[in-house]
Amino acid sequence: MGKKSRNQHAVPALLLGLVAIVLFALVAKRGAASPILSAWETAAETRAPARSTVPASPDPAAAKKRPEPVSVPILMYHSIDSDASHAGTYTVTPETFRSDMEYLRDHGYTAVFTSDLYAYETKGTPLPAKPVMISLDDGYLNNLSTLPSLKDSGMKAVISVVGAFTQRDPGPHARTDRYACLNWGNIRTLHDSGLVEIGNHSWGMHSNSGPRKGAERRSNESMKDYCWALGLDLRRLQDALTKNSGVTPEVFAFPFGDVDNEAVPVLKSLGIVAAFSCEDKIDRLTGDPKELFHLGRINRPSGISTEEFMKRLQPSPSPAQTAAQ
Repeated sequence: MGKKSRNQHAVPALLLGLVAIVLFALVAKRGAASPILSAWETAAETRAPARSTVPASPDPAAAKKRPEPVSVPILMYHSIDSDASHAGTYTVTPETFRSDMEYLRDHGYTAVFTSDLYAYETKGTPLPAKPVMISLDDGYLNNLSTLPSLKDSGMKAVISVVGAFTQRDPGPHARTDRYACLNWGNIRTLHDSGLVEIGNHSWGMHSNSGPRKGAERRSNESMKDYCWALGLDLRRLQDALTKNSGVTPEVFAFPFGDVDNEAVPVLKSLGIVAAFSCEDKIDRLTGDPKELFHLGRINRPSGISTEEFMKRLQPSPSPAQTAAQ
């Protein structure tokens, strides 16, 4: 064979160079488009806090002196059903809900949002003298009926929705207050009222009939697989709510209240600054943002009067108070 010319050698080299440039561009594009996904991988491999879209540490000025500790009761509702025969552990009537809201107003309580708790924990921004948070889980269509009561009493609430429920269309005969859930338009209406904060209750993890219970990590699941599964599920709802309802949640309600501490880095990477459990307690905040990822709540069942239920809002005495008695 004869010698190859300089041009013959240059052609394959040029092709290899073009291929390298294309591959580099694809990798760079993927990395730039998925900083949150990279954070999930990092969290899964190192268990270190993932990158967050919100400040991870308190304001340095506030860190020098923490604010006075404050007790914040968080009430938990679900379905607000006009048919009293459906009332039960997780269902109350609109009349009961209104009575509760009026009691809070008449006894000097001020309802707060997640942003208020976050400002207190990170900047020392004072909370009202008697703060209370009102939460409703699952996003039932009948939650729309809370707006008049919230408005009349000067209260506000956090309604956490499930993406799969919201997306599901039960048909014209099944879209009733009891069985149907809020759609994207309903959610926008609630958000635009200024009286309702929208929370993330997962896209498709509100189930305990499969291998995973709620948003918990499965027993045989690696940390990396868990972070990816949770992150993709929650991000799907975050993106859908942003696109369809104009709101991006800052609070996550663990399905069934089953908290998994390994989820916190994933939540932070999505811009979520707080998480609800179903632990029956009154939250005592001390100026530490980590407290916001373990918020307990008091479930409101039917069958007891507003006055009787509201006795639960009185915080237990602190160890120092108990010792002084």
